[in-house]
Amino acid sequence: MICSPNEGAAAAILCNEKVADKYTRKPVKILSCVHKVSRFSVLQVPSYCASPTNNPSAHAEAAQEAYKIAGISPEHLDLAEVQDTDAFCEIEAYEELGFCRKGEGGKLIEEGYTERDGKLPVNVSGGLICKGEAGERQVKGVKVGLAHVYGSGGHCGITIW
Repeated sequence: MICSPNEGAAAAILCNEKVADKYTRKPVKILSCVHKVSRFSVLQVPSYCASPTNNPSAHAEAAQEAYKIAGISPEHLDLAEVQDTDAFCEIEAYEELGFCRKGEGGKLIEEGYTERDGKLPVNVSGGLICKGEAGERQVKGVKVGLAHVYGSGGHCGITIW
């Protein structure tokens, strides 16, 4: 399983709360948005895994900074959309983003933790393979969410809303 590169587009209108109130009854407040670049540019493996000097990955650094700016920890999240270019990426993202300890990402799936009705629903949109609106998979009552993306050259972005 791997998501092939493709083209797409998205748009967001950023404005203050006063302006947002004119256009929507459901504005999304961005609590933090962080971009980091991996110290190692060779594909994903060295970017995700601990370096020989035990430096954190770009994912862990971005997540830690995003949590700090937002004034929250992973336990405060109600929903997450994480990079899942392949099945392993999603599991490792759980670990790098602080959802669990290293080596325990698979257990989150086995225990139903990341299911739509689990403690932390992940990728209810269907993930990168089928990216779309959540529809019936929409999670009710979400107050705080996290979006994670990883791209070529070791670029990682975390947004908490």
